[in-house]
Amino acid sequence: MWWWCWHSSRYKNLSRAYDIWHECNNSINSPEYSRGSGGFPQTLDAIEGQLNAVFEDIGANAVKTGMLFSEEIINLVADKLEHYQAQNVVVDPVMIAKGGAPLLQKQAMEALKTRLLPLATVITPNIPEACEILGLPSIETIDEMKAVAKALLELGPKYVVLKGGH
Repeated sequence: MWWWCWHSSRYKNLSRAYDIWHECNNSINSPEYSRGSGGFPQTLDAIEGQLNAVFEDIGANAVKTGMLFSEEIINLVADKLEHYQAQNVVVDPVMIAKGGAPLLQKQAMEALKTRLLPLATVITPNIPEACEILGLPSIETIDEMKAVAKALLELGPKYVVLKGGH
């Protein structure tokens, strides 16, 4: 799931307390990530309808993305963020499952870097995602982490939170 504040039953009370309720889904997933299957993207029309409904009917003080899967979905989301002048955008560039299966199509990387990351207030990649974004084999030291965070900032977000792993 992606968009807004993800909430499960254990987060509903917190979500209610802060008026955080809405999510849009760009794919339906089954728990088969380790085999690289189980993701079924929705149509662009369905995603666009969800985004329009949330922005127009409710509004948003903050937005969070997650798994966006394809170049077309990333471009649609970026277009909507620009159109609605979204503020406080958190981009979690979900692209690799714990088992190593890809959750972002290879051809979507350029759109992520050029369309979505520049719109972000903060990005929150883990180390494998940061390596994928920057084309690095690995990050081993604190100094490398600092250099990677600086390189990610050059892609346009205001802030980078580089996480240790999944």
